[in-house]
Amino acid sequence: SAAAIYGTRGTNGVVLITTKKVRSDMPSTIEWNSYVTTQVITKYLDMMDAEDIKDLAAQGKPGAFNYGSNTNWIDEIFRTPVSHSHNVSMKGGTTNSNYIVNLNYKALQGLMLKSDNSVFNARIEANHSMFDGKVKINANIMGYDQKYFSGASGSSWRSDVYRYALIYNPTDPVKDANGNWTEHLDNNYRNPVSLIMETDGEIHVTNIRPFGTITYSPIKGLTFKALGSRNLYSSNSGYYETSKNVQSILSNRKGYAAKSTGESNEDLLELTATYLRSLGRHNLTLLGGYTYNKATSESFSANNYNFPSDLYSYNNLSLGTARTSGLAGMSSGKSSSKLISYFARANYNYAEKYLLMASIRYEGSTKFGEDNKWGAFPSVSAGWNIIRESFMENIPVIS
Repeated sequence: SAAAIYGTRGTNGVVLITTKKVRSDMPSTIEWNSYVTTQVITKYLDMMDAEDIKDLAAQGKPGAFNYGSNTNWIDEIFRTPVSHSHNVSMKGGTTNSNYIVNLNYKALQGLMLKSDNSVFNARIEANHSMFDGKVKINANIMGYDQKYFSGASGSSWRSDVYRYALIYNPTDPVKDANGNWTEHLDNNYRNPVSLIMETDGEIHVTNIRPFGTITYSPIKGLTFKALGSRNLYSSNSGYYETSKNVQSILSNRKGYAAKSTGESNEDLLELTATYLRSLGRHNLTLLGGYTYNKATSESFSANNYNFPSDLYSYNNLSLGTARTSGLAGMSSGKSSSKLISYFARANYNYAEKYLLMASIRYEGSTKFGEDNKWGAFPSVSAGWNIIRESFMENIPVIS
């Protein structure tokens, strides 16, 4: 019943998040925390090693091939990572005016080669109260900037790298005598080390969200509130497979590059009025409001292959000859939508025992057809609280 007031967006439930605030007079303070971590694998899957394969090959077992080396492929794709994190917190002010600033930077290394991830998070909040607390202003800005390795086109990692490390023949060397990656192109598995080392990629994501509220309480029990926010998200990714990458070899091409960008903006304005009244054992809460929500997103991607050199990576797509042959790919898109809502809710309880709640939300969306843009979401529920009179009385006292 409580979720009904959120209309179409209440389908999957509602999560409320609260953050730390300065509640009273506090002198300006600064805190700094840093730490360094590492990781180790404590347990490995029990797999056959090179000596086991060599014994089977000596016995003439089908499918057992001895290529003369002794390679632990899991050790070849893993490393001992070192990560560090730093957090700075600043806060201070008075009951009427205060602020909080939190800055955090993490430079994280994963267990696999090249699996680096750096994240910078920031949150700034300011609060101000005036006219004897009748007007309260809250302003926030929060966001993050993240960069991490892209080991596959359009995603962060190739999930099959670990699988190949498990099933690749441990008697195979990582590279042959000529310095080339060991590959068996007639089989359906690949050198996991080459998949990592002959790939270059990065995903860069930025998200900034400014938001704030203005609350006005002219009389006891009556509150008007205006909330506004903007959510700005952008992503930029690049991916490159060198001419020595197994995919380039199988496709008979000299390198493959892809670039993609994406951006989305979401604006929200919400106006509400709340009235609370208690008369003896009767308690009533009334809520009414209006919401305007607009979202826009757009994307662009392109790819090319057959480059004169691997030095350019994914930073000069125009050099690939697949473009001149009409074989390069390109796509783009843009979408926009609006959601407008009117809502009301009434909560009543008698002696905090008998409960009644009714709510309705009337909203329209540009995502639906001309004859189905608007819809109503009503809800009524009733109940009673028996915990105090029944359940609590029967709880045994333990001393």
